[in-house]
Amino acid sequence: MRKWLILALVSLVVLSVLTGCGQAKSPVSAPDKKTVTVNDAAGRQAQVPYPAKRVVCLASDAAEVICALGAEDQVVAVSDTLKSYPIVKERFANTPGVGNFSEPSVEKILEVRPDVVLGYKQSLDNKIAEKIQAAGIPFIVLTCNDMRTFVQDVKNLGCLLGKEKEADDFITFINNNLKKITEVIQKVPLSQKPRIYIEGFQPFTTYGKESPSANIVELAGGTNIAENEPTANPKINPEWVIKQNPDVIIKVVTSDKTLPDVMRQEGENIVSRPGFKEIKAVKDDRIYVIGWKVYTGARAVIGAAYLAKWFHPDLFKDVDPEAIHREMLKKFYNEELRGVWVYPEK
Repeated sequence: MRKWLILALVSLVVLSVLTGCGQAKSPVSAPDKKTVTVNDAAGRQAQVPYPAKRVVCLASDAAEVICALGAEDQVVAVSDTLKSYPIVKERFANTPGVGNFSEPSVEKILEVRPDVVLGYKQSLDNKIAEKIQAAGIPFIVLTCNDMRTFVQDVKNLGCLLGKEKEADDFITFINNNLKKITEVIQKVPLSQKPRIYIEGFQPFTTYGKESPSANIVELAGGTNIAENEPTANPKINPEWVIKQNPDVIIKVVTSDKTLPDVMRQEGENIVSRPGFKEIKAVKDDRIYVIGWKVYTGARAVIGAAYLAKWFHPDLFKDVDPEAIHREMLKKFYNEELRGVWVYPEK
């Protein structure tokens, strides 16, 4: 099953590179095209002006990709949440805000006269998208935070923004680095894949089979001990973790905690939990802390590289996640790598 998942993900990357917006049947962008058809991450289809010159972006992860494509000047308003998001916050500091990412002010959105609004699925559930569409403005779900749909999301953004070549370049970078991992992991038998407990921001919150975050563990050659949990973010108890006796523990932290002392303390907090010193991961000193922004979204391939090295150090001696991170930032954002994103660093 896991081998099938990895093969499917690789196939998805290749397929997404070959197809146009949404699906292969969607029209190919051309200089004289007035609209483009998009099949979004929620399985919906919409006609969008091409290229979209006035974009409202509620999705922070999508904004990071927009910056990678060099299309910041096509964004006319953003969610207030986005204004505190790493990499993009400086670029959109002076861009009008329209409120919370899932429940923005429809009135403020209409004031900027957008061609399209990009957001998360929550805005479908709470009917915000419906109100925006009632005003004749397409609402597109492009989350850019799930590796299963990420490449297609990037392809869609390239088509929407008239940045097809830039999108293909970004996809090629992601694909090439992802293949360095998946081609090796495909050959690793299940018996040699370590069992992983990955903890979210809150203690004893983990990632179940419905979570995009759990996907990275599989890609990197680990077995998620919560893979059978039916919800995306199940709350579990300490006794359960101890009984599962994972080989490796991964702690995911928010961007404001990607500081050496803070990350070290997060790791020490796990070790000090009652009963945890009996867990194999603690005994073998295989506890790692990773910043959320290199674990999901546009930089998830970096997180996958770190996890692969932690799970299978002998198989990935030549993979340098920090070098991948540095190259991505320089090539697509014209920024230098700053700060610490994992602990321990080596």
